[in-house]
This record gives sequence, structure tokens and C-alpha cells, in this order.
Amino acid sequence: MDSKYDKLKKIFDQCEWTEKYFEILPENRDEVRYEWLEEDADYARPFFTTGILKEKTSAVKRSLYLGQDENGAWKLCVREVTCDDFDPREVARGLVRMMDVSKVVEANKNKGLH
Repeated sequence: MDSKYDKLKKIFDQCEWTEKYFEILPENRDEVRYEWLEEDADYARPFFTTGILKEKTSAVKRSLYLGQDENGAWKLCVREVTCDDFDPREVARGLVRMMDVSKVVEANKNKGLH
């Protein structure tokens, strides 16, 4: 194995994601959410070993890439795209409903709290 990417390759290989691409990087750089060089591998590892970064959430789909940039540096990249069925307006409406102060005040009155 090329020592220029040993640590990144280990992270890549141990990652259980299904969308993984080796020896290429994402075409659309605007979709890259995270990227690490070999010297950053110790910072990258917790994102994949602790479950901080999931392959899919209700809002986004992620894929993992390990490849060389235009200067020959190996990079581990996470590409992130919004799910087709994600509606940020609906999420915003839900948050507004949750944060409606009048409902909190009413609930406190019903409980005898002022």
C-alpha cells in the first residue's frame, strides 16, 4: 500500500457505507461537505467510528470518496446531497410549531405554573 494514504485507506475500508468510490473524487466540488488529507486522518476517524456521520438521514445522502486531487494529494471526501423527498419548508413549519411560545404559556397555565 502507498504510504501516502495508508491511514485514509484504512478509514475508507472500515467504513460500512454502501456508496464508496476509490481512486476518484466527486465531480461537483460544491457537494463536498468534508475532506481530509493523510495528515488529517486522526481527525477524520471519529466521524466514521463513533457514528457522528451517517450515510443517510431524512435530509441528506452521503457518499465516501478516496482519490487524488489535481496536485496528486490523496483526499478522503464526503459528498453530501439533499434527499429528493426532503422539504425544508415543512421542517421549518414544524420547528415554528414546536417553538410557539403561546403553547408553552398555555401548557404552564394548565399545570398551575405562571
